[in-house]
Parts: sequence; C-alpha cells; structure tokens
Amino acid sequence: MWGNLADVLSRFLPELRDVLFLSFALHDPNRLEAMLVGAGFRDVRVERTTREDSFESFVDYWEPIEAGVGSMPQAYLRLLPTDRRAVREEVRSRLSRFELTGKLRMSVEMLIGSGAPRIWCRMSACDSSRTMDLARRLAVKVSLRTPFDPAMLAS
Repeated sequence: MWGNLADVLSRFLPELRDVLFLSFALHDPNRLEAMLVGAGFRDVRVERTTREDSFESFVDYWEPIEAGVGSMPQAYLRLLPTDRRAVREEVRSRLSRFELTGKLRMSVEMLIGSGAPRIWCRMSACDSSRTMDLARRLAVKVSLRTPFDPAMLAS
C-alpha cells in the first residue's frame, strides 16, 4: 500500500532510502520472533496475514500524505513543488491498476507478533489475578512506550 510511495520518494531523496523503507524492515518472521523473545516475551507467535483496505478515490489516499502524517509524508513535504507533483503523478500511475469504479482497493501483507511478558515474583507475594493485571499493564507499556532503537534492525 505504501511501498510505491517509498520507492518513488527514494529516487528523489536517495539519502532517506533507509528511513523510507524502515516500515518494511521486519519482513522475516524468524527475525521478528527472535526480537520478541530477546525483549523478554514468552509464548511468542508470529503470523503472516493480509489485510485489505479501500479508499473512495486517489484523492482520499493522498490526503494524509499532503497533511504530512508519518515519515514518508514528511519526506514528501521536503520536496520542491515540481518534484511533489512528479511523485504524486507517478504514484497515481502505479496505483491505477488497483482502481475499480473510481475506488482504490489494495491489500497489504504483514507480520503480526504476539507474546506474553515474563513476570517474575515470589510465589507468596503473587496471586494470579494481580499477576495477570500486572502482565496486561506491562504489555500495554511495552507496546506503547518502548523507544524504538534502529540498532535492533541491524543484522
């Protein structure tokens, strides 16, 4: 869904290629599983799934890009107006094959990783309901507050 934009932008901004393709960096299920286990999760599962999405028009698809929402749109906004038009037209051309009766219908393949946080406590100090409550709160904190470290993506 966003690969075409990343590809076109990387030609205009080659110095940002790695950043533009960062969202596609975790394509290997074994690597994602190892990262989750290394982060302290147990009972880790990684599943490949396909999600479909549609937009009423290319204009609707392009709206968040013009608004600068996300790293790729921020890169797009760094371009000169003539280069922005060129990027928009090339992406529009590439996405035309997904257009049906004016709507864009696309799918994206992704990996979904899940696991339970490891909780250590003395048996006398833990009861199962408190432990599960703590595990849920930790899972939310890990997913929402763990700072992203690009070094984790290095092979």
